[in-house]
Amino acid sequence: MENSYTYKSPQTLSKWVITFIIISLIFSIASIIGSMIEWNTYNQYSASDTFENLAPQDMAKVAAVAVGVHLPKTFFFIVSILIFLIWIYRVHQNGRALQLDGSIYAPGWSVAFYLIPLVNLVLPLLSLLHLHKGGAKRADIQKSEEPPKVWLIYAWWILFWSSYLLSIPGNLGAEEETFAQLKGEIPSFLASEVIYFIAGVFLIFIVKKVTKVQEKAA
Repeated sequence: MENSYTYKSPQTLSKWVITFIIISLIFSIASIIGSMIEWNTYNQYSASDTFENLAPQDMAKVAAVAVGVHLPKTFFFIVSILIFLIWIYRVHQNGRALQLDGSIYAPGWSVAFYLIPLVNLVLPLLSLLHLHKGGAKRADIQKSEEPPKVWLIYAWWILFWSSYLLSIPGNLGAEEETFAQLKGEIPSFLASEVIYFIAGVFLIFIVKKVTKVQEKAA
């Protein structure tokens, strides 16, 4: 069967991915600071109070954190995911074009794996691992002084899902959360943000590494 895929350097895409990951991580740090501000604000009130009890100046402070920090962070997180998936598509297309050894999934499926519930727990990881190992084998990196470092991919995946699980609110069924409930959620959120930041740093190294290996393999 004729190979219908064409190799294109993922270098430019990788720079865009890394740029938006860095922006997202900057807002992650801002989100940590903003959450601490919210914590201090809620501490000034009774545990049973809700947002309706906030003084105007405190309401403005909490709103500023939400609009100026949490919303932009969510926006750049979504944009970074979209560009990352475009990069994933490109490097898998290149893997097919180079006819790398191993199970190199079709570009469309390599992206779809991230979007399908349950499937996205395992197959994105396996897909990226197969691709990177195939590229490293073609580039003969195993015998050089620069190993493939697949442990980075495992670490990033574990950290990413750990961050996601910690970010799930503990009181999804509550109609109106009290400040005691909100303060109880903040420690998990802060832990989630710290792990998310570390996972993001790992992902930057992964994008750079996979891109470099693939260009060498080509």
